[in-house]
Amino acid sequence: PTNILSFSLSELASTRAGGAGASGSLVVSAATLRRESLLYGQDPAEHAIRLLAHGLAHLAGLEHGPKMWALCERMEEAGQKRLAAMRG
Repeated sequence: PTNILSFSLSELASTRAGGAGASGSLVVSAATLRRESLLYGQDPAEHAIRLLAHGLAHLAGLEHGPKMWALCERMEEAGQKRLAAMRG
């Protein structure tokens, strides 16, 4: 099963949907996220950050490869810091 899907909007649709920042939609399978969290021994919130970073990189137009992995790593680090701050 797929854990996250990204749906990119065309330039025209993006403009009509609210301008900058409206680059697409992400759909996360909660059941797959939960299963993978158990499989990988990872906190569900941390795994969600990883999936969201992956989906956002695809929305940014990147395919799997070194550039995508580098961007995902930076987004994951930022997400982990935010999560740690929220948890206090």
